[in-house]
Amino acid sequence: MSRKTDFSNYPLPEALTRRVVTYLNVFRLFISLALTLAFFSGLLITPNLLDRSAIAGAMLISYFLMAVFLAYEAQRRTARPFFLTQVSLFTDVFFLSILLFIFGGLDSGLAILLMFASASAAVLLPFRIALLFASLVALAFVGESLASMLLRNEAQSGLVQAGLYGITTFIITILVNLL
Repeated sequence: MSRKTDFSNYPLPEALTRRVVTYLNVFRLFISLALTLAFFSGLLITPNLLDRSAIAGAMLISYFLMAVFLAYEAQRRTARPFFLTQVSLFTDVFFLSILLFIFGGLDSGLAILLMFASASAAVLLPFRIALLFASLVALAFVGESLASMLLRNEAQSGLVQAGLYGITTFIITILVNLL
């Protein structure tokens, strides 16, 4: 008889998953609304990568509308919570990665939101999928740093910072999954 130790707590009970997804939707609505309002009121830094504020504004409005849609979908009783979790976290990683490129990279403060999305994936999804999200976030960090070097002539030290953020994302994902 072989003993196998399973370190994953996936899948969480459906009721708990629904509750956590609801909390994430409230958080996503707050963040997307705050970023949108900050951008249009002039509090958020101007886009660095693109000189066009229209693209940045369109991305922020799209992120907010997607957050509203995901919050609406989560309230339906026929919604599949595990699939909705994957879609909502992929939406976070997708939009926040693009916003990271637009608003100046790791110095903009959006990196911590990407790490939070990766940690949320580690709580709600199987370990392999959580590592997929962590790798997408790490690729966004490194890709933004490379884009900064090539397009904005920034120093190569940004690659080290991106690597450290990527390693931190993986460590957070692994440790949160073990909880």
